[in-house]
Amino acid sequence: MYNTEKEFGKALMHKLKSEGYHCSRIETATTITGIPDLFIMGNGDDFFIELKNNKQVTLNKGIYKVPWRAGQQAWALQYQLAHKTGCITKYTWTIMSVKDGIVFIRMDKYREDNIANLADDSVFIFTDKEFREMCLMHFLTSNTYIIDTKLCTQEALVN
Repeated sequence: MYNTEKEFGKALMHKLKSEGYHCSRIETATTITGIPDLFIMGNGDDFFIELKNNKQVTLNKGIYKVPWRAGQQAWALQYQLAHKTGCITKYTWTIMSVKDGIVFIRMDKYREDNIANLADDSVFIFTDKEFREMCLMHFLTSNTYIIDTKLCTQEALVN
């Protein structure tokens, strides 16, 4: 779909900006290991996104090998722990462009051998057409803040 991660990042940022959100590339040679590529904010929300691009992978695979570098999954898990409030947890994302679409991976656990499995309820796939037509910020907002109903009571949710 995209030739490079940089090309994919530009397209993603253009889509987000068209939805009215501010996007900043934050990964540089001087940032600490694991820092994601993008910071997005707007409408009272903010998100960290790690970008990946793999033109050899197709959506019909149920298992996706993600080229995370050392420290990238660890950073996402540290962020998760730091953003847990009661029964609500906020997560970061890896968004990977593949040959025929986009794979969204909510960074909610360590993935052994860098494998993301479509059977996980935190892995979402979209065709190129679906991705172009979707409201990206609605998707991210709806799937970034997760409530653990086992930990929550109605009283805890109100407070």
